Amino acid sequence: MKIKLKYYNNRGEKQFCMIKVPSKGTVDDLQSEIQNVTSIEVCNQKLYLLKNSQIIEIEKHQYLSSIQFNQESIVYVKNIDDQFSFQSTFNSEIQLFAPNNTNSLAEDLQNKIHDSFSNSLKNNQFKSNTKIDLQDDIEKFYEYIQTNNFQQAKNFLDNYQKNKNLLLNDQSIFGWSSLNVSIITGYEKTFLWLLNEGADINLETNDGWNCLSLAVCLKLKQFVLFLIGQSDIKINKISKHGSALHLAAHLDDVEITISLLQHPQIDVNILDQFNRSPIQVAGIQVRQILQYENELRLNKVNRNSFIKSMNGITLEDLQKDTFILNKPSRPPILTGKVLKVNYFKLIMYQRFMIADPDSGTLVRFKKEEDIPNNPNEVIALDQINEIKVSRNEWFQEEYYHYLEIKYSTNHIFIAFREKQAARRWYEGLKNCVGYARYINQNFQLRNSNYEIKYAMRAYNLMLQKPNQIINIKDSAVIEQKQYIQQKQRVEKEKFKQSLDSVIEAEFEIDLIEEKGKFKQQYNINLSNFESFELIGKGSFGKVYKTKYKNLNCALKQQEKNMLIKHDYLNYTVLELQILKTIKHPFIVNLYFAFQTQKYLYLVTELCSEGDLTRYMTRGKVLDEYTAKFIVAQIILAIEHLHQKSILYRDLKPENILINSDGYIKLTDFGLCKQLNADLEIITKSFCGSPAYLPPELIEGIGSSKATDIYQIGIILFEMLIGYPPYFSTNIKTLIENIKYQQLQIPKDVSAIATDLLKLLLIKSPQKRMTQIDLHKIKKHLFFAEIDWIRLQAKQYKPPRLSIRKNINNINDQFQIWENKNDFGDIDYKVDQEKVNFIENWNIQLI
Repeated sequence: MKIKLKYYNNRGEKQFCMIKVPSKGTVDDLQSEIQNVTSIEVCNQKLYLLKNSQIIEIEKHQYLSSIQFNQESIVYVKNIDDQFSFQSTFNSEIQLFAPNNTNSLAEDLQNKIHDSFSNSLKNNQFKSNTKIDLQDDIEKFYEYIQTNNFQQAKNFLDNYQKNKNLLLNDQSIFGWSSLNVSIITGYEKTFLWLLNEGADINLETNDGWNCLSLAVCLKLKQFVLFLIGQSDIKINKISKHGSALHLAAHLDDVEITISLLQHPQIDVNILDQFNRSPIQVAGIQVRQILQYENELRLNKVNRNSFIKSMNGITLEDLQKDTFILNKPSRPPILTGKVLKVNYFKLIMYQRFMIADPDSGTLVRFKKEEDIPNNPNEVIALDQINEIKVSRNEWFQEEYYHYLEIKYSTNHIFIAFREKQAARRWYEGLKNCVGYARYINQNFQLRNSNYEIKYAMRAYNLMLQKPNQIINIKDSAVIEQKQYIQQKQRVEKEKFKQSLDSVIEAEFEIDLIEEKGKFKQQYNINLSNFESFELIGKGSFGKVYKTKYKNLNCALKQQEKNMLIKHDYLNYTVLELQILKTIKHPFIVNLYFAFQTQKYLYLVTELCSEGDLTRYMTRGKVLDEYTAKFIVAQIILAIEHLHQKSILYRDLKPENILINSDGYIKLTDFGLCKQLNADLEIITKSFCGSPAYLPPELIEGIGSSKATDIYQIGIILFEMLIGYPPYFSTNIKTLIENIKYQQLQIPKDVSAIATDLLKLLLIKSPQKRMTQIDLHKIKKHLFFAEIDWIRLQAKQYKPPRLSIRKNINNINDQFQIWENKNDFGDIDYKVDQEKVNFIENWNIQLI
């Protein structure tokens, strides 16, 4: 029979393999085969079976047939002789089979709260000595609060001549106080008013919910902040649902957990009625936060009071403790500067990193001066699943050495100039992770608080001896200078090769060009244009408003060296090929293309009203008809590109121009790709603006027609709501939201628009294309009043757009050059050799 086997080697690395044993054999046969495969001697083996999410120790000498293995069974091997070989934290392994769904957990708790409240209102059977007339007053007062009738509730309390405190804090009628009711209804104004009037914030409902636990479970962060700011809040109060910190940890709510930890009296290790600490019930993200917070507090307390902490320990206690008699070799603390690959894997930033086995953390700082109070990221060492040397990733440069660190559900890449530095970090991190796992496992094997207490004291004894600190240096100054010189030589050769390779035949635009349609004209140059007004800037160039004879134009200038350096030249040439062959009323028209020794130029029609960001974005909402009119034009433009087997891939407000006639024009085709006729998905390049990226590009699945459909949905969403979906100023949070967060559409958006947005913004590209394509979009009820033929013929009167408030005047930001000599560029001379000249670029279309 075949048996799945998992074990840890002497560095704490998880290993997996399949072994064959006779089906009629015994456990002794199994152990002999394990010794052959893993080199773990039979006498040092302890075997455990994971079956149906249960851990069972396998007894020796029994027949294998009696154990009842199945396809899901896994045998874990523990090497009792090796300090770094241990069980794989069985609780975390079981979590792989039954992952914690925090969203459904939050919904369950919230439903439980609402059911409790509803039942209290229905039953109304609490016995009290409250008089009938007072009971009527309380019921009326609660009705005002529940229906958010703030003014009537305020007038009622102000004019109330009897016991106001009883009215505010009575629980004898429903089992809920007025403050409890205001939290579940979510009315912030009423809640703050009741606080100000003296409502008791520590009262519990009949089901054991206090105000803070209600706010945490309902994820009302603002209410939580109001409550923990009150001087009389009992922050560590334990109810039958646990403390507020238990609930936040259980829900894996990072923001609320961080807010609770700001309270000076918060107890990170408080036990609930089941003797569980918050870290024991926490989700992955909050567990890391609590672990780091706990380590900071433990180190502060234990290291400064070691002598006191060892009082009462007997020789017998010391002999029982493996931290004293069998303590592991302590890895040194690693420090040094590393290059952190950013989230989009496009550039690298120098960061200072510390791997501390004593605190069990890998901490990254923006700069060395930020230590210790301002970390960028804290990773628990025992949560690191894998450290490996990374090669052949698309973003990796030839002269760097990369490590990939996988932890929890995330991963990061760090890079080094020296191979020796990468190797030392790789080996050092491996040892730190193995050590942290061993220490953590040793605590988990303790069965009682008494044993944990003395194990902690013994561990603190180990920490009294200062640990060695190793600073790993990467790339000496002289070596770095040589590296830069070498890279410059490579870039120069690469520039030359790129110029030689860029020919029109490389770009297989699937279009039929009429013979003689384009005039190759090399005498169009910079001197033909007058007056240059800078109207826009991008990553690789600038856009100017200029004049050719009597024609106002937009002049796009891109530096050749920058395009070559960032491998963007091919995209720019492809943009030219697309523009010169595409003719559509809602796509910008190309007039000329020419070049100088330093720059490439594209001359297009000028859209005098600017781009869409002047009229919407970041809080400014357009009315539904205007949004419909704009997005309908976008659909026609994208449909035309798809018919030509071209993907746009960069739909955002900055690329949607408004012409003088009020209609839109798409511009900037630098990220376009041609769709292969045989393959629906054609590229896996990571491109576009972060807020407008679809999930498939973030996941590395690749672009398809579904990508453009998703971005149409984002533009419509932003026009109607004021922000892109999943928007966050934190890039990492934004990316996580795009990947995992459910789409939330405000209730004031019409039902028809909501239905369309839900179809356009389906996360799976396959499901998106199955449920809706451009043809189906045009037939959606949202566009019922649009005559698509009339729209393409521009027979509608466009709605008037108003410029959003506080927008800067472009003319106030940029400079105007009347003299071409002040422009900073000159043409090729007639008799001069045309250095860096790109063939098939210059063209005249008018």
